[in-house]
Amino acid sequence: MTAAATSWSRAAVLRKVAAHFQVDEAGEVLALLDTYESSSEDPPHRVHLAVLKLSNGDIDAIRRYVALAMVDFRDVLASAEYPTQLRLGANAEPEERREAEVADRKQYRRWLES
Repeated sequence: MTAAATSWSRAAVLRKVAAHFQVDEAGEVLALLDTYESSSEDPPHRVHLAVLKLSNGDIDAIRRYVALAMVDFRDVLASAEYPTQLRLGANAEPEERREAEVADRKQYRRWLES
């Protein structure tokens, strides 16, 4: 299990909501996030965190990313967790891929810990 995986919890979601939204917006944000439910046995916290990261503190973006997650949660996860790798494309060199993977892992960990 990765360090990020251990951070995918409701407590982490609540902490990020508090860090990026006003107190009077927190209830609405949580209600919007809670409209997304995981289709598997896994809790939805990883997707909730990805939505929060991508939203950059914008409630309208929360709505859009939750709607996207309901169609295919992988689109939200990939955009939040692997942005550099997504930009590389299929023809990237192996070394570029490794560097992008390390960079993505670092940036996501920094965001989770901030």
